[in-house]
Amino acid sequence: MFKFVSLVVLTVLITNVIATSMLSSFDQVAMKYAFAQQGQVRCTNGSLVPSPTECPSTDVCPSPSGPNTVAYCSLREPAKSSPTESNIQEKQEVAITTDKESYHPGEPVKIIIQNVGNQPLRVSGLNYNLTIINLANNQSYPLVHGKTSILAVDSGASANAIWDQLDDKGKQVSAGNYNILAILGTLRVNTTFAISQK
Repeated sequence: MFKFVSLVVLTVLITNVIATSMLSSFDQVAMKYAFAQQGQVRCTNGSLVPSPTECPSTDVCPSPSGPNTVAYCSLREPAKSSPTESNIQEKQEVAITTDKESYHPGEPVKIIIQNVGNQPLRVSGLNYNLTIINLANNQSYPLVHGKTSILAVDSGASANAIWDQLDDKGKQVSAGNYNILAILGTLRVNTTFAISQK
């Protein structure tokens, strides 16, 4: 009889242990399933975590798109520094114009040299020439040339020159189309204008 009771008790104990063990395994599976249902996030350091907030601050992590999915993080780009004067390319640029497109004979021709670059322009001597050229016969009239010529124009500023329409003998030039050629160091710019008939 004692053996029978012992056998029954032992059977009940084994059944309880097996049942408890199975329940415990079931709970673990259920928890893993619930965890997978939320989706996971893979940090750039390789960690697999349930939330983007658990990855390093250097990561940019999307939220998982759905259950049983893994969202992959990428490294956050470093903040770009604002441009400083040292990495802004310095440029020398010049524009040349006249105050009018056409002039009457004898009317002063106003020539405007504008510094449109981002640094001052300084030229002198043989590096600075201003020449008027008759486009019909290629006759040239040097307006500025020589060792004593100096031009200094700050960025955004302009300088003016005046041509009286006279040749090197002091006579009025003929009517027609003219070109102004400016040589300012390594820069060459030009513009055209006309002198009308009387």
